[in-house]
Amino acid sequence: MLALIYGGAASGKSEYAEALALTLSASILPLFYVATLSPSDPECIEKINRHRAQRSQKPFLTIECPKRLSKLRLPGQGVVLLECLSTLAAQELFGGDCDREKVVSEILNGISHLLTQSKHVVVVSNSLFCDGRQYDPFTQQYLQLLGELHQRLAASADLVTE
Repeated sequence: MLALIYGGAASGKSEYAEALALTLSASILPLFYVATLSPSDPECIEKINRHRAQRSQKPFLTIECPKRLSKLRLPGQGVVLLECLSTLAAQELFGGDCDREKVVSEILNGISHLLTQSKHVVVVSNSLFCDGRQYDPFTQQYLQLLGELHQRLAASADLVTE
């Protein structure tokens, strides 16, 4: 099963996604938390540490994968929580190949790759389209990429929750 959970900042989407992953595991499947945020600066490190502390009492095995999901090999078949799509998209687009179509393809192939290795994949993403602002072309390209990813994942997902 593929689930897409998205919403605004501090909306509870991560907590909801963790609870869903725990339910899907039924206490018998391993839980993998695929973390996409790269510890590139003090703010990112603080956020990573805060998220680790929040999950510390939950049975997730954290696997850091800030790029190239298609190269990730899971140590067993279970439930994957991918946190988060918007961070992965930014790192793929701005930290490597700036070709939007290639990045969309890479990410979708990566999620398909996770689905072949697991029973369930829960993808968390941010809703970044609600402010109505105009952005520079580079940022607009990122927003369009994320919007396309949301649409394509939602079309194939078994569950979509905002």
